Amino acid sequence: MKDADDADGDAAGAGGTGADSGVVATDIEGVLAREGMLVSTTVGVSMLPMLRNRRDTIVIRPLAPGERLRVGDVPLYRVGERYVLHRVIGVHDGWYAIRGDNCVATEHVRDGQVLGRLTECYRGSRHVVCDESRGYRLYWRMWLATWPLRRCWKAMRHAVGRVLRLFGWKGLRRGPL
Repeated sequence: MKDADDADGDAAGAGGTGADSGVVATDIEGVLAREGMLVSTTVGVSMLPMLRNRRDTIVIRPLAPGERLRVGDVPLYRVGERYVLHRVIGVHDGWYAIRGDNCVATEHVRDGQVLGRLTECYRGSRHVVCDESRGYRLYWRMWLATWPLRRCWKAMRHAVGRVLRLFGWKGLRRGPL
């Protein structure tokens, strides 16, 4: 998977890629169609700090016929053979501007790519219902509002790391010395 500063392509744990989880694209879509919901964990760091890699459980439900996503919603959508779970930051005619909470790049996703929407999640023993939780709504509004600051912070960290590597810095040592 990609590192936290380049998390733009991380896939949602409803599968990641078929090779990562053994789940093929049609299985997830079939489960949503048959069961009316998908319960899974996430894979990747693109939605940090809200969703933790392989630790949090998500519940995805398909959209009702004719229903559109709103700013702040977290859709599950398909890009090729990958599943992605990122936040809507803009709603347009026939498409959405979407970005992961831990990402810098904005994606353009067509209505037809959207498979469902995150309706609830479990973080350990804590259950969050997205449409009912005031804390959750406050979180995503604050997260969207502070995006320009986080973007500058990530760019600065990247630039400092490049300069340090030019001078031979190999990173922090892990494990015994």
